[in-house]
Amino acid sequence: MEPEDQPGGHGPDLGLSLSEKVLAQYKDVIDNLHRGDHIRFNATLLSMGDLQHLHHLHAFAIEKIPGHKDVEGHIHSAGRYKFKSLSHPNADTQNAMVTK
Repeated sequence: MEPEDQPGGHGPDLGLSLSEKVLAQYKDVIDNLHRGDHIRFNATLLSMGDLQHLHHLHAFAIEKIPGHKDVEGHIHSAGRYKFKSLSHPNADTQNAMVTK
């Protein structure tokens, strides 16, 4: 969101859910979105979030609009992906592996 709901926070401010019908209707738009793309959407607020939960909205329409914001990919400790630090036997540095 602009401005961010939680300044300095990591991750999204809100989550959009779509019905199968809306997903099919806007498939081309959604398939061509990239992290940081600006979008405009029509949605109904289902629940307010807090510091641990996203605001949840149900979307009925979505469109890509001009603009982009640099958003770093990140891994959250309570998220879907887990981060494990690995030591490589032939290197002085550590490598990271992301598992799903």
